[in-house]
Parts: sequence; C-alpha cells; structure tokens
Amino acid sequence: YEALKAQHTNANNTAVGFEAMGKLTSGGDNTAVGRAALLDCSNTTGSTAVGVEALENMNGAGNTAIGKQALRGVGNATGSLNVGIGEMAGDSITTGYRNTMLGQRTDVSAGNGAYQIAIGEDCISYGQSRITVGSGAGNNRWWLGFSTSTGWAHVSDRRYKENIADNTTLG
Repeated sequence: YEALKAQHTNANNTAVGFEAMGKLTSGGDNTAVGRAALLDCSNTTGSTAVGVEALENMNGAGNTAIGKQALRGVGNATGSLNVGIGEMAGDSITTGYRNTMLGQRTDVSAGNGAYQIAIGEDCISYGQSRITVGSGAGNNRWWLGFSTSTGWAHVSDRRYKENIADNTTLG
C-alpha cells in the first residue's frame, strides 16, 4: 500500500512494502523492500534497500542497505556509494561516501566520513581511509590504514593497562 506513491516518470524501480519508495519523484533503477524502505528519498538512482526503514532518509545514489534502519540517514542525507549490512548499520551517514559497514550498529567516525570500513557489532570506524574490526568505539578495536603497510594496530596498548604480568607458565 502506497509503495511508489509519488512515482512520476521514473524507470525501472521496484518497491514492496507499506510506503516503500513512497516519495520518489525522480531517479531510477532502485529497489526497496520493507516498510518505509527508501521512503523519504525524492531523488536517487541505483540504490537497494531491504528492511524496515532501510535508506529511509538517504537521497544519494548507488547505496546498498540490508537490515532494519540500515543506512537510514539523518535528515535529508545525500551520502552515496555506501554499503550497510545489519540493523542500523551506517545510520549516521549524512554526506559520507564509499563506506562499508558490516554488522549491527556499525558506523562511520563522522557523518561525512569517506572510505571507511567497519566490521563487528557496534563497531565505530577509527577514521577515514581505514578498516576497523571490533566492537564499540574504545579499546576493543583493531584498525589498518589503507595507505600504510605497517600492519594492524590495536587501539589499546600497554600504556592504558594495569596489572600486566609476564606469562612464565608457557615456557
């Protein structure tokens, strides 16, 4: 009901679910499956939203969102070429682009972040041009910069730990 409600001359759009792609007035080659998927997007092209409110407020092109509120966007977001898989993955992206968020509540370091990959549960990216693996925004993350060949770095280190003892039982 009310899927593609505002559709005018758009081509190759598919919508299934209450209000899915309900306000799209221009743009084509989009797919929305789920209640309010791609709802407030008036102009987008080549985006795929699967899940309740996936890509709900995102007007950028070429986004892929799978999961409830994945890449939901804030306000009239214009981020493009982002991937969000998992409930609320990448939901704070506003103008960010070329980000990949894998896992429940994974997100970019800032709404305008670019070239960030976050993998884990509730994992917040360590920043632009980095892959971050772990959980949360604190010491439970590992990251690697795209432009470095130094290997993985752990957000936590010896300076922040207490009661460290050498392991002498392993020989």
